[in-house]
Amino acid sequence: MREVILGKKTIAVDLGRQGENKATTVRFDLPEDWQDPTATVTLRVTRPGETDAYVPEDLTLSGSTLLWQVGSADTDIEGNGRLQVCCVADGRIVKSRAFVTHISPSVGVNNETVDPPAQSVLSAYLEAISTLAAGAETNRSRAEASMEQAAESASEAEGYSATLASRLTVIEAEIRQLVLAAVAEAAETGTLGDIDTGFVTTLKEINSGLAFRVWLGTTAQYNTLAAADLLEPNVLYIKTDDTSASDIREMLENHFMLIMANANEINNLLTATADSTWQPLTISGTGFTAGSTTPQYRKIGSRVYIRGQIIVDMDNVEDVTTVFATLPEGYRPSAAKYRLLAGEGDRMARLYVRTGGGININYFKEYAGATVTGSHWLQLDCEFLTD
Repeated sequence: MREVILGKKTIAVDLGRQGENKATTVRFDLPEDWQDPTATVTLRVTRPGETDAYVPEDLTLSGSTLLWQVGSADTDIEGNGRLQVCCVADGRIVKSRAFVTHISPSVGVNNETVDPPAQSVLSAYLEAISTLAAGAETNRSRAEASMEQAAESASEAEGYSATLASRLTVIEAEIRQLVLAAVAEAAETGTLGDIDTGFVTTLKEINSGLAFRVWLGTTAQYNTLAAADLLEPNVLYIKTDDTSASDIREMLENHFMLIMANANEINNLLTATADSTWQPLTISGTGFTAGSTTPQYRKIGSRVYIRGQIIVDMDNVEDVTTVFATLPEGYRPSAAKYRLLAGEGDRMARLYVRTGGGININYFKEYAGATVTGSHWLQLDCEFLTD
């Protein structure tokens, strides 16, 4: 009997071979925040090639431990499926964890014949990687559509950036686990020989967020690299003299090129929504002081925001066009920007942001037509693009 524990870092779950009955037990220990007497914990499975999820028959909850005895119906179809543990309260899923499942091919219990497993295992995992690549592409497209909306407010941008970074980590982790499982399966069946299993083990222990490359070639090619001391870290070396090596290499390279292209696009989007958070804007110049709301500036991607309030003492302002604040490099527009600002009562002013970062107002006006005297507040709320 083999037990699989669904831990925090678990992503891929091996359910055994096709047709096996109760040879594998899947265990999930409920975290403390899941142990709510008013909530229900369950487990739902989607078998390979199917879209409908179901609750397994042999599922028990003992104390804070959820156990699933994997039966023959659960392993009826070979390939990759999905598994999700759910905590349900008031008819809603309030917490969940999702995993990729794999069922290896087998001759089955009825002695039917099947294709040799090694190539089908690699194909199954490569198909799963392709699915992940398509998912990454979809997420990238959605992220592009969401970026403009996210830039409209700082809080939305922060949540967007965190979600995107988290999704990228999950994609990389799933790809890593799928490829390693495929290599291990191929090594077990003897299709790929002379695999550096020590390096594979080391690679499994590396943080899942790190990228890695796959090298596949003949034993002679590998030995040539080793003799010349050209082996590199963070590279998965697979040696095989099988005639299908070039085909396998082409499939791996094509899929990883697509994956890395999507990863680069996502990283570019993360850069495009980089957030400086609010920084204090220093106010200086005769007749200009900070108001009741602290003047601040912030940059999200290429968009700069300014907020806060200043007090303009027109009785002491020598020149209304005096620079009263300066933005640092990286926050300055490539061309001068003008923004109309609201002031106390009917008063208004035009803000001028210079390419060198200097900020001043061109005039201070009130609709009544009278000359502005005394001290009045002016709201700095505005935004502009640096490019």
